[in-house]
Amino acid sequence: MPPKDRPLANGIFNSGAAVGALLAPLIVTLVTVYYGWRAAFVITGALGGLWVVGWLWYTRGSGDELKGAALPFGPALRLTGRILGMRAFWMLAVSAIVVNSANFYLADWIPLYLKSSRGFAFAAGNILSIAVYAGISSGNILVGLFVRNLVGKGLPVYLAKRRALLVSCVFMSMAVPAGFTPYRYLALVCLVLTGAGVAGFLVLYLTFVQDLDLAHVGVTSGLLGGLGNLAYGLCSPYIGRLSDIHETFLIFIFIGLLPWLAFFAILWGIREMKP
Repeated sequence: MPPKDRPLANGIFNSGAAVGALLAPLIVTLVTVYYGWRAAFVITGALGGLWVVGWLWYTRGSGDELKGAALPFGPALRLTGRILGMRAFWMLAVSAIVVNSANFYLADWIPLYLKSSRGFAFAAGNILSIAVYAGISSGNILVGLFVRNLVGKGLPVYLAKRRALLVSCVFMSMAVPAGFTPYRYLALVCLVLTGAGVAGFLVLYLTFVQDLDLAHVGVTSGLLGGLGNLAYGLCSPYIGRLSDIHETFLIFIFIGLLPWLAFFAILWGIREMKP
């Protein structure tokens, strides 16, 4: 797609996961309340199985179209080495670690946070978490529309994306007051804005990955995604520990401040990329 359309396209793509996260608290809460927590696993797993059946039916006869081009091990290894040797790759790795960790935290921990740290009941906390996921869903779309609007006014694409990235970081900074305010509904509003910022940052990060090497997006995004997932996996036990001792405000400080490190890393690392 043209560079000016990539943020919106990535936002639409990402909004699928965001809508799923938005619906999950409602479905899981109702199933858990009436049938127990085990039934929640069974039903969501069965829905995944139905999706597989639907995917296989929809893609029948498309094997040649979907298999892609073969890449032997030797060239793949050299390609990986070339990508790892790029300065811009490692600057994007900072973003992958920061934004993926923030995104996973919002997806995994918000219902528990609202219950254990903000005093909401199980069902109320789950239902209110939908507002945070709605913020994430809206951020996916709004950032793409924002970039298109700036480009339509004559701003170059790379400057429009960086301005949108700045706005996303400002929104993510709302995590800091979310961690410190004594008012739980104000904290919820701050988390909704944080979610919108996380989604916007993630969408723009994906477009920068595509700009890095458009012909090998799979390899690049796989390496960066792996680094981001590994970092979050290493952090998860500490997130759980902070949740147990009710000091989650430290998590929100990191979510609010670390994106600025990623922002300046992008400005310094990929300033030569002006698609």
